[in-house]
Amino acid sequence: MSARILVIVYFIIAPFMVFSSLYAQSNDSTLRKHQFKSGLKMAGASASYEMKLLNKFSLYTEASYRHARTKYERDTYDSSYEYGTVGYSDLEKISTFWMQQYGLELRQYYGLKKRARNEDNITAHNSFDFFSAGTRYGTGTERLKGDKVKPGDMTSYHISWGSQRALNKDISIELQLGAAYKQWSAIPKKGVLPFVEMRFGYVINK
Repeated sequence: MSARILVIVYFIIAPFMVFSSLYAQSNDSTLRKHQFKSGLKMAGASASYEMKLLNKFSLYTEASYRHARTKYERDTYDSSYEYGTVGYSDLEKISTFWMQQYGLELRQYYGLKKRARNEDNITAHNSFDFFSAGTRYGTGTERLKGDKVKPGDMTSYHISWGSQRALNKDISIELQLGAAYKQWSAIPKKGVLPFVEMRFGYVINK
């Protein structure tokens, strides 16, 4: 039930975020039209492209290669000749692996005019706070340890709050917090989990 609620909220919020911007003032936005970044993220590396859609909205795309892990339960066949018993038991397993991941995210920035007026802050590299709704697809490429069952492909839907700041003319830092519904193709693992992301990026187009 919780997974269905999150997916429903995702599809309700995403179009609302786009069409509501039609009523925004054009001078409220100082978002960049295009922004390319490459750098490090939590447990991996990534390259991203962010394109301005409307006044306060952008479309964020990302390709990354990262280390991941998942926990799941597996039925195991047990037998005991000493006591004459036989049956199945549930064992909890943890699998760690490297995965390629691709993401698509709609962002709505806010507080643009306030930060632009504040001389103590800079607005370079889309240095604003935002709300977002997005989806990701990942595929595991190598199992490092744990059980031999490979988790396989992963799909997820998330909603989050985020903040992006420029450390200098070249470096940008980004933080996202929210919730995500994830499911794996090869194992019975799915559900709503916390969504946490941190990125340190080098801005390619100044």
